[in-house]
Amino acid sequence: MNQSTAFAKETMRGFVGYFQLAWRSEAFAVRTKRDGEIRYFDTAGEAELAAWRIKHKIEDLKLVRGGETISSHQAAADALFPTLVRQKGSSRYTKVETVRRRA
Repeated sequence: MNQSTAFAKETMRGFVGYFQLAWRSEAFAVRTKRDGEIRYFDTAGEAELAAWRIKHKIEDLKLVRGGETISSHQAAADALFPTLVRQKGSSRYTKVETVRRRA
């Protein structure tokens, strides 16, 4: 309980990657789409790697640290550097310089 993991199982068609989230007890198979078919891999390493990547994508959005979400830390970092602007949907920052006009 409260453990997350990822692993691979061998089947007749190849290897299937499975991941278990910290707040769920069952293991989920790696699928091609959200409601798609199970994805088969040639090696156990590829299957396990895909399972770890999907697990991290899901848990990074949901988990909190010390009762605070990650977005609160992002807001605190943005307050320290007001001249840097992050565009919506982008991970890159753009430096913005403001010019003060005399009234």
